[in-house]
Order: sequence, then C-alpha cells, then structure tokens
Amino acid sequence: MLSPLSKLRQIPMFSAFRYPNYRLYWAGMIATVTGSNIMLFAQLWLAYELTRSPLYLGFVGGATAVGSLGFTLFGGVVADRIDRRRLVMITQFSTGVLNLFLAILVVTGMVNIWHILIIAFLIGSVSAFDSPTRAAIVPHLLGDRKDLMSAIAMTSLIWQSMRIVGPVFAAFLLRLGGAELCFFFTAFAYIGMVLAIYKIKIPNNVGGPKLGLWNSLREGIDYVVKSPIFSTMVGITLLNSVFGMSYVYLMPVFASDILKVGPEGLGFLMSAIGVGSFTGVFTAASLGKLKRKGWLVLTCSFLFGVFLILFATSKIYSLSLVLLVFTAASSYIYMVTVQTMLQTLVADELRGRVMGIYSLVYSLQPLGSLLSGTIGEYSSVPLAITIGGSIVSAFALFVVIASSSVRKLRV
Repeated sequence: MLSPLSKLRQIPMFSAFRYPNYRLYWAGMIATVTGSNIMLFAQLWLAYELTRSPLYLGFVGGATAVGSLGFTLFGGVVADRIDRRRLVMITQFSTGVLNLFLAILVVTGMVNIWHILIIAFLIGSVSAFDSPTRAAIVPHLLGDRKDLMSAIAMTSLIWQSMRIVGPVFAAFLLRLGGAELCFFFTAFAYIGMVLAIYKIKIPNNVGGPKLGLWNSLREGIDYVVKSPIFSTMVGITLLNSVFGMSYVYLMPVFASDILKVGPEGLGFLMSAIGVGSFTGVFTAASLGKLKRKGWLVLTCSFLFGVFLILFATSKIYSLSLVLLVFTAASSYIYMVTVQTMLQTLVADELRGRVMGIYSLVYSLQPLGSLLSGTIGEYSSVPLAITIGGSIVSAFALFVVIASSSVRKLRV
C-alpha cells in the first residue's frame, strides 16, 4: 500500500518530489525565501524608524536593485566557471553573515541608515551570483528532465506562498523582539539553505568556459541572440516584465480612483492576484507532460495581454477581481513554462549565463512600473495598462506568425 507521500509524488504537479535531492533543495528554499521576506520587511521598518522618510524606503529597494542588476550577467558567467554547489553555499552563507552583522549593529545601537543601504547593496550583489547559480542547479536535482516543469513550479509556489505568509511572520517577530530578532532569524534561515545544499550531491561543473570574463559573457549573449528559441523566450520575458507586470504596482490607483473600493478593496485586488498566481503555478505543474510547450507559452502570453486590456477597461469591481485571477494565472503559466524550456534546451556549460540573462530581464519589472507610472501621470493609468497589454499580445501574435520554430517546438 502506497504512503500518502508516495501517492502525492505520482501526481504530475508534484512529480519532482520523487527525488531526494530536490526535496532537500525545496526544504532549503523554504528557509531562504522565508528569510528573504523577513529581511526585506525588517530593513524597510528599520529604515523608516531611523529616518521617518519615505524617500529612504525607496533608497533601500534601489540599493538592492542596483547591486542585483549590476552583477547578474557576471553572476551567470561565474556560475559556469566554478562548482555551482559550492557557489550557492558561499552566496547563502554570505547573505546570512550580512544579516548577522546588521543584527549586531541594531543590538549595539550603532546602526544608521547608511549601514542598511550598504548592506542592502551587498545583499543585492550577492543575489546576482546566487539566482542564476540556483537556477542552473535545479536540472541536476532530477532523475528525469520531464519533471523539470514540476520542479520549477513547486519552487515558484514557495515564493508565492511566502509573499502572503512572510510579512505576517515578520510582523510577529518584529513585535516579539524588534528588527534585530528578524535579522538573527534570517541569518539562521540562510544557513539552513547552506546545510541543505551541503547534503546534495550533483555533478561538478568545474572545467567550464576557458575564455576570459568578458569573452565568456559575450559568448553567453551571442548564444541567446543567435538562437531563435532562446532569443524569443528571453524577448517575451523582457516585454512581459517591462510592459505587462507593471500592473501590480498601479493597483492602488484602480482601488482608489477607478473602482472606488478603498483600502479594503485594494486588499482583495491583491489577493485576487495571489489566487491567480497559485492557480497558474499549479496549472503549469500539471501540464509538465505536455509536449507542445511553444504553443503554451505563446497562448498564455497572448492571453496575459488580453486580460490586462480587459482589466484596464473594467469599471465593475467583481469583474475586475475575476479578470485579475485570469491575468495572474496566465502570466505564471507562461513564466514557469519559459523557465522549463530554457532549462531543458540550454547546453549545461552555458546554463549559468543563459539563466543570468533571463534573471536580468525578469528583474526589469521596476522599470516597467516607472514607464507605466509616467504614462498614467500624464494621461491615464488604464491607458498605460492597455498599452502594455497590447504590446505583450502583439508580440506573442508576431512570434506565432513569424517563428515556426517556436510555434512548433516540442519539449
């Protein structure tokens, strides 16, 4: 008789849990993602406590983003040059140490806003090496690449869950012991990932690119640009990140000025996005055995743009909630599928660099919020969202018409 866990592993969306290495990695991800959410919450709270200035809250996010965006491409190069398993252990340990240092500064009363900004920049810089390296490790945790979509979806599920649970837990820790307790907890959470990775046995990729740093980076960019499949997948991600995902940042405008539902209504709008995200992740995991993933990406990207346009034009609150669920679901189905296709098709010696490029374009969402916010300021927010959705859908249609290699791709 099969145990409940064994039965769970036979369900397509949970098939990645068949592998002990992935289960260890998944447990480590729970620790590190929880820590990441608590860290951000505590950084922002402490920064505002020290300055009482909203401007410095923006500086904290900006410092993290500058560090991350500035080094992500080089992080991918390094991930292809040295043992990825050890590199993840180093990056996770380093982030833990930085949190420990900040906790000590708070306990001793020596902390000031510049400490927070510098540490935020350093953590962002470390994450630039961590993200592509962790992405490059995932395929090696599985015995069958057919379970890759399940693995990526289940990892995405952690991020979506912690977006809801993390802030609540962080608020509890903050009330219980102040910002220092949050940073101490985060430090040990990152050490949890170090221990998980230490127990995982995967092939060593040392002996990667022999070229210099810049030439290795150029080789990775050329690899993506010259491949119709990779350039299209990265292009879709770029346009969807810049022109599509900015709708999340503009939700307060819809709640206050368009739908007129106030703060409580804003909470339900954001919850609808969360429900859609969960739905998209589970749907993508369930479609892991589907061969025609090229069509799946293009269809969901097109629908993402269409639902954005419909949401932007809606004046009915209940309809807007439903449209947000479909908007978020379609966006997450295509995102999980794109990652799966990249991970399945890329040559292992270039995996870190390709995932570094993917991480970079995916991280450009704040740029999209700036563009949409500017259009909304000088025209209207619904027009900004409609323009973004139109660009997303138009590009998906263009690929359908112009690229048979993507349209017919079977993975």
